Amino acid sequence: MLGNKVLKFVNKFKCLGITIDNQLSCHSQIEVICKSFVQKENQLKRLKYLSKDTLQPILIALFLLLFIAI
Repeated sequence: MLGNKVLKFVNKFKCLGITIDNQLSCHSQIEVICKSFVQKENQLKRLKYLSKDTLQPILIALFLLLFIAI
């Protein structure tokens, strides 16, 4: 209890964009990042017809966005 409110137990939650689990480990956050990266990678595979010069800035921007979000 906190004051007169009952606190609910959860296995994990998201706070300021970071996933925190009940063990205070980074495993849940790493899973979230990997899942996001795989989804973005699959989207990029659809762009395989683009030239390397076109794809390179897109890949760099994606990489930076993923790790800024951490």
